[in-house]
Amino acid sequence: MFNNKLIKKLKDNKIVVFGTGSFSKMVTGAIFNVSYYVDNNYKKWGRFHQGRRIRSPLDLLNEDSESISILVASVYYEEIKLQLIKLGFIEYKNFFDLGEILNVFDNDNQEEIKKLYLKHKNEVAFIVGNGPSLKLSDLEKLKNSISFGCNQVYLAFGKSSWRPTYYSVIDNMVAKNKSREISCLEVNKFIASDLKSYFTNSKNVLWLRRLPFQYQGKKQVYKFSEDIAQGIYSGFSVVYTQMQIAYYMGFRKLVLLGVDFNYDFTQDTINKKIIVNEQKKNHFHVDYFKNGEKWNKPELKKQYEAFRAAKIFLDEKGVEVVNASRNTQLDIFPTVNYDQVVKEN
Repeated sequence: MFNNKLIKKLKDNKIVVFGTGSFSKMVTGAIFNVSYYVDNNYKKWGRFHQGRRIRSPLDLLNEDSESISILVASVYYEEIKLQLIKLGFIEYKNFFDLGEILNVFDNDNQEEIKKLYLKHKNEVAFIVGNGPSLKLSDLEKLKNSISFGCNQVYLAFGKSSWRPTYYSVIDNMVAKNKSREISCLEVNKFIASDLKSYFTNSKNVLWLRRLPFQYQGKKQVYKFSEDIAQGIYSGFSVVYTQMQIAYYMGFRKLVLLGVDFNYDFTQDTINKKIIVNEQKKNHFHVDYFKNGEKWNKPELKKQYEAFRAAKIFLDEKGVEVVNASRNTQLDIFPTVNYDQVVKEN
């Protein structure tokens, strides 16, 4: 369906994205240069999304159908498909499902990912969060264990000889602000493929495609990927991503550490999605975010629902998950004593 000629046309054509939800953000910068967005919600028309203007779908009628490619970024693809056909556009000639497009452009390392399938069958993995309860001495105890690290855990490297076996980044703000530091890390990395533009010189990277959100009616349903070669589902937390990776690799037990699931915000930032660092103790290292640095506010309610879905899925698959964080508000997984679990595993 997507031959080389069609792929070249997609790259050369004017790109318009239909939809302005979370799924639409996956295309920005990494593969295509988006000209503008269209959305059926008239209240959004004239506003900006990802630095581009949002317009009415009727504006598409002013475009040359031979030189435009419309990428539909919505779970309501079938409904939008009928809408575009009524406007005179042809599927697989003028408009495409963004999910299918990303499969084509983000499959360059699928075979490498497949080599990891069941690589660690029946082993134990430690998934390290960056909460304030995390101690450098805790990391030292993991030197002989398989572990996952994320985001700015590298701030511990100057005072610890521990290094994670695997490392992940899925947050766009972390990627944007810390790309140079992350690129220099000599560890095996898993990074969301839509962040490629920030890591053009990074080595030892496997790119993970984000799968679109799933809904039942208007309610979001949290899914857990069984095949990360096809992609990962969002759980609004890199820890959720690493659980999917670990399941694919065959681990029988996952131990969470430093997943405090508790943040201290001032009243002024309660309803904000992007936070200017307030010098609060929300992470293990005092310099985790510099004064005035922006970061995405954690969506704890959504994370909680995602972790609940992960527990149901992993329980059914016989994968045990325990929370060994020294101070945690995440009550979905059984809590255990960290020092004891390290000795046993």
